[in-house]
Amino acid sequence: MTVSRPTPPIAVVSALIALVACMLLTAFAWPAVHTAPNHLPLAVVAPAPALAQLQSRLDAARPGAFELRVLADEAEARQAILSREVYGALLLTSGTPKVLTASAASPAAAQLLAQLPTLLSPTTPSAVEDIMPATAADPRQAGLAGAALPLVFSGMFSAVMLTRL
Repeated sequence: MTVSRPTPPIAVVSALIALVACMLLTAFAWPAVHTAPNHLPLAVVAPAPALAQLQSRLDAARPGAFELRVLADEAEARQAILSREVYGALLLTSGTPKVLTASAASPAAAQLLAQLPTLLSPTTPSAVEDIMPATAADPRQAGLAGAALPLVFSGMFSAVMLTRL
């Protein structure tokens, strides 16, 4: 004698599929929409009066976005970037502000830092130097990010298959 399992109604199955799809969409879209810098380490080389003005402008433009680390000179700022203590540096020692970035560490942080002088003073020209660029083969470093979705789906598929054994 075989026991037949009752099949769930199509409406229930459809609702569950829609619910799972919404959960997956939320899980992948939410971080992308709500990502913002939070205490991003930034080296600053500037005289004391300029430093106070910079801090107030940054707090007004992007509160809590940057954690400023005051350094003595450009060489120390470069070393801090290369040793990954900071993501970039803002040099206010000459008439033209200069931004040092490391796109290999974080393309998103490098892009944000490159826009920093324009955010603070739109009319002042500035220079941006990428002292640690990403590789030419993957300048946006999308290789690992592109693999995330297939890895998640293969893990979910494996879990479903293992629970069916």
